[in-house]
Amino acid sequence: MRAARYGFVRLLDRLALMERRGLITQEINVDEAMGKAAIQWLQQFRPEASVSVFVLITAAEFGRLEIVQWLHHNRSERCTSAAMDRAAANGHLDVVQWLHFNRQEGCTYDAMTGAAEFGHLDVIKWLHLHREEGCTVHAMDRAAANGHLDVVQWLHEHREEGCSRLAMDMAAKNGLLEVVQWLHEHRTEGCTAAAMNGAAANGHLEVVKWLHEHRIEGCTSVGVRHAAANGHLEVLEWLYGHYAAVFQLSQVNIMDDAASRGQMSPEGI
Repeated sequence: MRAARYGFVRLLDRLALMERRGLITQEINVDEAMGKAAIQWLQQFRPEASVSVFVLITAAEFGRLEIVQWLHHNRSERCTSAAMDRAAANGHLDVVQWLHFNRQEGCTYDAMTGAAEFGHLDVIKWLHLHREEGCTVHAMDRAAANGHLDVVQWLHEHREEGCSRLAMDMAAKNGLLEVVQWLHEHRTEGCTAAAMNGAAANGHLEVVKWLHEHRIEGCTSVGVRHAAANGHLEVLEWLYGHYAAVFQLSQVNIMDDAASRGQMSPEGI
């Protein structure tokens, strides 16, 4: 039963009455409970009810510090490193700090990596100073993919994990030209043809042009085909003028894709 999940104390009272009358016999499931009042009600009226580790983890994930603290002081169930990992990924620095000073589970490199992915630079800085788990190349990769240039720059200056070519590939795919330019100027990993392919597929013509002028990877028929499938006529026209050989590798299919979406006739280019 999931009433406890929503903090409906009145409903829980009614359920207790029904239980006393023999109308309910199954165990109350309080996993993912997010209402402090509901948890306190269970402590008072159903202290034998099993509370799984996911209760504290979920409270931490959603930044409910008061529930995390209450569970810590009133229940004996443990949690896992996922509590701090998820709190960090969601930017709940107060929860991260409290778990660090009051619990023993700690975190994993997913904490800093998750914080980087979602742009929580304050959390990253704190973890860097107070924890030893660090992060992986996924931190800068995902920060770049999501346009968190300040995070990318900080990781570049203060961490040694670096990134992979996926950073520029995904930044280009998502139309983040400023991130692409910064990675090109300050990092050595570069990119692959997936960068221009992704930019073309999503209609980011300025990114396509910049990659053409400053990088050597180019594109493949995959980028042309996806640009056609997504109806990016302006991108197709530009690609045809600069990558005619690639364009013609699968010209019939490309034209069919574009024509089927009503973007052009098969003779449109």
